[in-house]
Amino acid sequence: MWFYQWFERLGWPRSYFGKVFLIAFIANHFPLLCFIVYLLFDPGNAASWITVLLLVLATLAGTTLVFWAWHQLLEPVLLAKQALAGYLAHGQAVELPTCFGDEVGLLLNHVVDIIQRFERSRLLLEQIATEDLLTGLPTQRAADRQLQQSLSLGGRKQLPIGIALLSIDNFKRVNDRYGDAADDQVLVQLAAHFKDTLRGGVTG
Repeated sequence: MWFYQWFERLGWPRSYFGKVFLIAFIANHFPLLCFIVYLLFDPGNAASWITVLLLVLATLAGTTLVFWAWHQLLEPVLLAKQALAGYLAHGQAVELPTCFGDEVGLLLNHVVDIIQRFERSRLLLEQIATEDLLTGLPTQRAADRQLQQSLSLGGRKQLPIGIALLSIDNFKRVNDRYGDAADDQVLVQLAAHFKDTLRGGVTG
């Protein structure tokens, strides 16, 4: 990434295409520049085999420079690809640089944003699957799983297991008289009291 970062700090060209074009332009004209320099120092020997050899070597050097620069400029794109592949395969978020302003910098920003959104959605789905969003109590599926675990643990260690079943009398009247908001507040307060009273041994 150091070459890309260095290029970005130069401030010109701003676009990713401009960076690639500038590198390709310099590399493709490198043989011509070498030939001009050679002629300046030895104008009478332009057609010699040394000139041809110099042009061949300069062309090879320019081609090598183009491939190297392309590889360096494509590194952030490869990092974005690896970050997405790693998250999709293993759920592991990779830290990516987000301080660049050209097209590839925007791509990195978008990849980071997508991964963060997916992670928030995944955590929310996990929470919905195991916890009631209103009361914070376990859902029925989570409570059943916790109950099975408690029963298994109690059976192995010969521990007593207690199960509490609660019913709210005249709960429908609260909803009919005060509306859904009051209904929800009653459930929230009861759930909080229930968790505080039986903290550490609640299964649902």
